[in-house]
Amino acid sequence: EALAALQSLDADNGVDVVVVGWPLTEEGKTGEAVEMVADYVERIEAALGSVQITRRDERFTSEIAKDLLREAGVKQPGRYDKGRVDAAAAAVILQDYLNVQNRS
Repeated sequence: EALAALQSLDADNGVDVVVVGWPLTEEGKTGEAVEMVADYVERIEAALGSVQITRRDERFTSEIAKDLLREAGVKQPGRYDKGRVDAAAAAVILQDYLNVQNRS
């Protein structure tokens, strides 16, 4: 489903870069989660061809996202809804990527 959405975005808008959260362990090492994401990245590369895939360290982004949701006034228990936290963490990862690009 997500691959189909990416293909549709690419067809409609011409995607240049896909930013992917890279789930390293707290120690900064790879593990099972990285292996799963690496398999998915390979599927993205096969589906989109020449699109650049950028991997961003996603350590601690869920905690940052929870802090941002709290600061935005999101009340409990909704603040800890997994879907909401994951979406906010994805925004943190994307913003980090954009900040690095703006400094270049």
